[in-house]
Amino acid sequence: MKASPLAGAILAAVALPSGIAASETVQPQATSCTSIKNVRQLQAIRKNLAGSYCLANDIDAGPVENFVPIGDTSKPFTGRFIGNGWVIRNLKINSDAPHVGLFGTMHNALIQDVGLVNVDITGTADAANVGGIVGRALSPGSIPAMEIRRVHVTGRISGTGSLSRVGGLGGFLSSLKLTDSWTVSEVSGTGFVGGLAGYAGFGTFGRVYATGPVTCGETCFAGGLVGRGQAMTITHSYASGPVDGGDSSTIGGLAGYTSTIEIYWSHALGRVTTGTGAATAGGLVGHLAQNDDLREVYSAGRVTGGVGAVLGGLVGVKAMMSDAEHAYWDIGTSGQTASATGIGYTTSQLRAALPPGFGSVWAITAKRSYPFINEADIEFAAPLATVVVRKRLFTFLPISQQAREHYANSPAAADGASLAAVYTMIARAIGMTRNVAALKGVKIDKYFWNDVTRTATWQGPVTTRATLGTFAAIPADVTLNDSDVISEMNSARLVMLRGRYTTAGGASARHWLLGTLYMKRGKKVSAIVANDPWTGKQVTIDPATKRVVSPENFPLNNFTVDGYQPVTLN
Repeated sequence: MKASPLAGAILAAVALPSGIAASETVQPQATSCTSIKNVRQLQAIRKNLAGSYCLANDIDAGPVENFVPIGDTSKPFTGRFIGNGWVIRNLKINSDAPHVGLFGTMHNALIQDVGLVNVDITGTADAANVGGIVGRALSPGSIPAMEIRRVHVTGRISGTGSLSRVGGLGGFLSSLKLTDSWTVSEVSGTGFVGGLAGYAGFGTFGRVYATGPVTCGETCFAGGLVGRGQAMTITHSYASGPVDGGDSSTIGGLAGYTSTIEIYWSHALGRVTTGTGAATAGGLVGHLAQNDDLREVYSAGRVTGGVGAVLGGLVGVKAMMSDAEHAYWDIGTSGQTASATGIGYTTSQLRAALPPGFGSVWAITAKRSYPFINEADIEFAAPLATVVVRKRLFTFLPISQQAREHYANSPAAADGASLAAVYTMIARAIGMTRNVAALKGVKIDKYFWNDVTRTATWQGPVTTRATLGTFAAIPADVTLNDSDVISEMNSARLVMLRGRYTTAGGASARHWLLGTLYMKRGKKVSAIVANDPWTGKQVTIDPATKRVVSPENFPLNNFTVDGYQPVTLN
């Protein structure tokens, strides 16, 4: 894989969804540790659960048919695991142990800077705790003495037992500080089920998100982020995957059931669907049990249920002692005019400007997007991210304002918006690399978008730092090769890729991506890698057909690259 550096400083390699690029690692604090280079050494951590370990490279765990979780009930992991930004791929676990994950159990331990990619993890025991990173994390007492930071998980995690606690990252997380982490996983279970955690209590979650689908059966609790939350704080978070529950389930776009919990600066965008009978569903939270506090939150997902279900646009059921301040839901997209708490807004109202009470944590592209979390110091990996400096990963939210979950319909002037999004990516990367304050947190509409004309323009401080080259069309019978896109990348330039697609109405429309690197198989270029503003994901493009081949089912019909424009750092 070859990067397209911007004057050697911007490595422009998007780390998602496949994990952090190996050459752009996040370095641990200075400490002595045992180097882990292969899956055999990874498995051998079970022999010394109090040790300190550091990954030395990416690891493919695929050859191990059934990895044994590290740590169990009687002998938990109590050491340090430093991933150094590397990823562990193709981890497979199918276990009847009570605690299932890469780490079965951990007590007072530290895990950081590691990604799990394409996991397939199943816990079959009744009341099993199942997660990607850890099955059960538990510390004596109520003060968080453990920490997990800068980790991510993609793949499938499930618990088939009768009362499982299942989460994309952790099954049962107690007295834990979790920060700067995310999951894009399919998560399913029967008890407490969450995109990030099945059960979470007596700790803090900050700068976290989950985007995968969450499914639970009857009489269960499920949330896009957390299934059951108790005596804890969740801040700077969001969930955008669909949440589905059966009859008598309690589910929410962000959390299913909560008690004595604080949720600040968070939102949920996924569809929420529950069954009949005693089922409860809310766009953000299914059931606020007691002493809960919501502040600066909103939801916009569709909320539906069967006969007898209690449904709320923001919250399904709320106890008397719970409170909500500056809490909103979208009446139109949710299909709900009522909620146990919160204020209902129309779609146009919620997109017109930041709603009352929303502070500096938030930003919005007026009329185009919902509010999004935009604090400058948020550095957790987002659906669209740019690695800008060696040894440090910088990311930003959104350009996922072009992500489909932010829109009931296709955004107006999407062709211009995609170009403005690409400009913004470049500007922010330069801002972080060159320490240019005016560009570090620039928004899509700060310099690049004109709401009146609905056009994108290259302007503002970025023009003194980078120059757009001449646009060149690529004929239909020409591949992406050393005479066009590849030659520009080899000359240390970023390359903006333009393509055309067919709209639902049959018209031809334009779309832009930011080409960042390419891959070779032998001497032949096998794929172009680009940041896509439409889906908010990293995509790969076949150089021969000039079409997106990964991820599958790219939403722009017949999209084909037909031109490019290089960008040179001044």
